[in-house]
Amino acid sequence: MEELALRGAAHRLVAELFARLDRADVEGMVELYAEDATLEGAEGKDAIRQAIRDSSGAVRGTPTAHVLSNVRATVIDDRVVVDYTVVGYVLEGPGPYAANVILNQRQVHSQSSDGSLRIVEHRVEGYDLNKGV
Repeated sequence: MEELALRGAAHRLVAELFARLDRADVEGMVELYAEDATLEGAEGKDAIRQAIRDSSGAVRGTPTAHVLSNVRATVIDDRVVVDYTVVGYVLEGPGPYAANVILNQRQVHSQSSDGSLRIVEHRVEGYDLNKGV
């Protein structure tokens, strides 16, 4: 895949991850990660699945919406590094809704054997999966 196509695919992968989070689709989220991926301290799909279940309001039944901004994808060697800001909203009660959390994040993507991108590393600034914000 050429660089511009890789950068576009990486942007779509990040957006899809958060769309699945807002639908509380844990299995759909996990399938976007490589088998040996890391999400903060969680390593491998089973640990990532559990980290998502433990830390996501959407998974616990709280309706959420996540909005991405400042998405910057850079191709470095055979990987794509994606830095972005995500704003999370809890959609309870009548709107308008205030931002619940604003976090800077970084994902590193690599092409899988079928040519699609998978997340191999996902870091969140200012958030502890075990403690919340």
